[in-house]
Amino acid sequence: MPADPSLPEDQLLCFPDKNRPAEVVSLRKYVIDRSRAAKRDLASAPARSRGEMRKRLATLLRTRIDSATDRPVSVHESFEADGVRTTRFTVFSEPGVQLPCLMRTPIKGCKSIVIATHPDGIDACLRQKRTEASLAGDGGVCVADLRSVGLSRWGPADDRIDLYQARTALWLGRTMMGDWVTDLGALYDAVKQLTGVKKIELLGFGQVFEESPEQRSILSRGGLFGTGDTALASLLAAAVDARFHKVTVVDLLSTYVPDEEPPRRRYQVYVPSMLNWGDVSTIAAVAGLDRVEVISLVSSACKPVTKAGRTKWLGEAQRCERRLTRS
Repeated sequence: MPADPSLPEDQLLCFPDKNRPAEVVSLRKYVIDRSRAAKRDLASAPARSRGEMRKRLATLLRTRIDSATDRPVSVHESFEADGVRTTRFTVFSEPGVQLPCLMRTPIKGCKSIVIATHPDGIDACLRQKRTEASLAGDGGVCVADLRSVGLSRWGPADDRIDLYQARTALWLGRTMMGDWVTDLGALYDAVKQLTGVKKIELLGFGQVFEESPEQRSILSRGGLFGTGDTALASLLAAAVDARFHKVTVVDLLSTYVPDEEPPRRRYQVYVPSMLNWGDVSTIAAVAGLDRVEVISLVSSACKPVTKAGRTKWLGEAQRCERRLTRS
């Protein structure tokens, strides 16, 4: 069978004079306008219940926090050195979904444990200064690979934006963000079961986009090169699961509203109808700003948000929190 011929661009233009009329916007411009309009509508909506917002968010995410009651934990190795106990274990977040974990706690005992996750996996997470700081004093840390991350990753090596995992989740009526929230809930149960510690916190990392020659080549061909976001998953987990004492996020996606630059996010972050519910600042407000520490924010293009932009984002989150009722 002969290959389908590739037509030159000028033969594919269908508007009169081969120019798009001004009133016909591009797909990206349409998405930007619709997203901004949805967010404006939310800003003028009446006060809402925090509890109801939490339930609606869990429904959007398709989380399985309540349904996963049997979460077996298997300890593979435990040893002590230099005053620290290291434990390697796995936990089944759901049947067939096994998460590898490494936990370090002071031998003398600890009062709190931080569950830390990074989009590039356990090794990348352990290299972060914030992860190291979690072991200070009487604190412990548990680093883990969420599903489709690190050792749990099943996609081919060329799937740089996690399209296959995220698309499969949507086909099955799930979301990757919701699956990660479910995983974090399972990690909470496992850590509490193994240590008895009740003060359990979250630490999640995003990534700043650093354009390499390889990435420039991909972008020049019209492709996307996304960066991961377990920071957003951690914030979402704190919003729908009140058991977590606190959440710290580094390089958190600041908004679901795209800006003028092409978005550079992995498909994991997208949740259908999210902007009909709220934005990232809304998630922080529902979680409770007293439980949220935002170290840094990035745009949808994965570029650092300026100090002024960060102040504006925080003000937006505070206004949203003031409009939430306690019930």
